[in-house]
Parts: sequence; structure tokens; C-alpha cells
Amino acid sequence: MKKIVVIDVGDIMYSRYFDSSIQQLANAAVITKYSSVNNTALKYFYRYSESMRSGIKRNLVRGFEYILGYNKCLSYIKHSQPDVVHIQWALIPPADYFFWRKIKKYTKKLIFTAHDVLPHDMSAGRIKWNRILYNIPDTIVVHGEYCKDELRKFYPDVKTKVYIQKHGVFEKKDTYVNEDMREKHLPLLEAVEEGKTIISFIGQICDYKGLDLLADAWKRIDCENLFLLVAGRTMNDFSYQMEKIKQELSGFRNCYIYNDRFSDEEENLFYGSSDVIILPYKTASMSGVIFSAAQYEKTVLSTKAGCLGEYLNDVKDCTYTCEPKSESIFRSLVLISKESKSQLIDMGRLFSEYIYRCYSWEKIIKSLISEAY
Repeated sequence: MKKIVVIDVGDIMYSRYFDSSIQQLANAAVITKYSSVNNTALKYFYRYSESMRSGIKRNLVRGFEYILGYNKCLSYIKHSQPDVVHIQWALIPPADYFFWRKIKKYTKKLIFTAHDVLPHDMSAGRIKWNRILYNIPDTIVVHGEYCKDELRKFYPDVKTKVYIQKHGVFEKKDTYVNEDMREKHLPLLEAVEEGKTIISFIGQICDYKGLDLLADAWKRIDCENLFLLVAGRTMNDFSYQMEKIKQELSGFRNCYIYNDRFSDEEENLFYGSSDVIILPYKTASMSGVIFSAAQYEKTVLSTKAGCLGEYLNDVKDCTYTCEPKSESIFRSLVLISKESKSQLIDMGRLFSEYIYRCYSWEKIIKSLISEAY
């Protein structure tokens, strides 16, 4: 059996399921953050910065810890000589370039997952760095045909390296929430108790996710049975726009904004209270929100940006799609307002059944090992 090392500094929900599955199905060592819940992983990254407040000091410490972590990775790989090294994220391109080239000397195959083929800001500098980095691995993993075509278009010199590995499902969870947490988010719970249809935008807030388009559409909504939840912290590139959105929506009674990082229990509350999860994305490679919606058996209203359309095309009868335009989002919301909550619940269950049937991690990882590793 091949020896595999996975370097995963993200430790997001996707990573946790990928890492757990590959450890079960292969001889794999996972290297990740100190804060990871994966107790079988080697923890080399972000020992101190993870608990620091956002700011310049944290960024400096984090950069140092990133390089220190990769030094430890290099030492481990040099000693273990694995058959495959699979890197999940590239966060500091100059450092990645240096370490990837070093690592490649001590493994038979280097693989990188391009979760975002193109940078969301489309900066010329990052596109250039991607071109440099993409030439190093033996295989580049993407999450759908759209991303494969995107890579061929912008980086044609690496088009023969591409492998499509689908995104996988998340384990279904108990949605219990304690009373203190319910009190903290009382406006949301009141809307639920009043029988309103909860439309939820959940996750980190940045420009490409289209919250500004949703806000423009929401200002035109005159449906008393609809209620909007926005939950997530703002990324730096969207801070000014987010403040403007909060001001514009502050006078609306049918809206609750929780603009902060949320806990796992709060995630349970937000998804559990929702009827429709909305993804008004302008661009995207893929989004774990699709799988979170399936995890909680909620239907979605989504654009077909990036690979999203590929995952939604076969479930047209139990999802809603729209264009990344405020007018299209508005029309879809009006359509949803005419559906009964029981109908939305049935759609969510059907959507979840489809996703869990088609995107099991066992199936995905077995194919990855046999076809790419």
C-alpha cells in the first residue's frame, strides 16, 4: 500500500472529511493545524496565531508559523519518503514555491488541490503566482468540469495534469441548541415561531459571494412571510461594502444580521432554523455551503457560478437557481414566497437524498487513490 502524506493547513469542514476518509482507506499521514479536532494528525501549523485577534500582528505571527510548519513538513517527508504528497492549500506563494520544490525531491508524486483555480480578486500578481505554482505538482485536482476548463483557459501549459475530484458530503448532525444560544439570537427564533420562511446566507462574507446583490433584491421584497438571515464574519476585502449593507438593511424588520464568526452550535441554530439556503455567488469554484445545506436537509437557491451548476443540474425539481443579478434573485425570492413551508421541507429532503447518494467520501477517495495517486 502506498504511503501518503496530506498537508492540510485549512482544517475546514471539507478538510476534516477528506482527511478522515483518506486515513481510513489508505496508509495516510495528515499534517494540519494545532487547533484541529483530528487527534491522529501531525499538528505543525499555527500554534499561537489561531487564538490571536485579527490584525497586523496576527498576520506576521501567522506568516512565521506557516514557514515553520512547512519546515517541519519537509523534515518529516524527507525522513518518511512517501509515495504521494497531497497539498490542499497554497496561502503564501513565495514560501509554497520554495517548499513544494524541496518536497518534490522526496516523493514520487506531488499533488495539489486547486480549490479556487483563479484568485477571487483576479489580481495579476496572484494569477502569475498560480501559473508558477501549478507547474510544480504532477497532478492538479479540481472539483468539476467548469474548473477544469477554467484551468485549461488560463493555464494551458498544465492542462494535461488535471484530475476532477468531486466534493463530498458532511455527516448529518443533531440540531440541538441550548437556551442561552436561543436567547442570543432571539430575533431569528421569533421569526421561526411566527412561521416565516427563513432565507439564509451563511458563511464568510466577501465580494464574490454576492451579498450586495442579495441586499439589493431584498430591499424590494414586499412579502411578509419571508425573513432574511445573514450570518458570518466579513473578510477584509468586503468591509466597506458590508457596513453599507448593514446600514441599508438595519431598518428592515424582516432581516437579522449576525456579522461575526459563529460557533458549531450557532451553525446548528442557523441551518436548523432555515428553510432555504441562498448562494447568490458571482463567481466560485465550489462551495461547501451546498453540502451543509444537504447536511441539514435544506433546499437551496443558488447561482450556477463555477462548478455549482454541475452539482445542481440533476436536482432541478428540488432546488432553485438564479442569475448573479439582483433582479433574478428578487424574482426567485418572490417565487419561493408562494411555496408552503411543507413543500420547502420536502424539497430539502429530496435534495439531501440526492447529494448523499452521489457524493459519498468513500466513493470519492477510492477513485482518487486508484486514478490519481
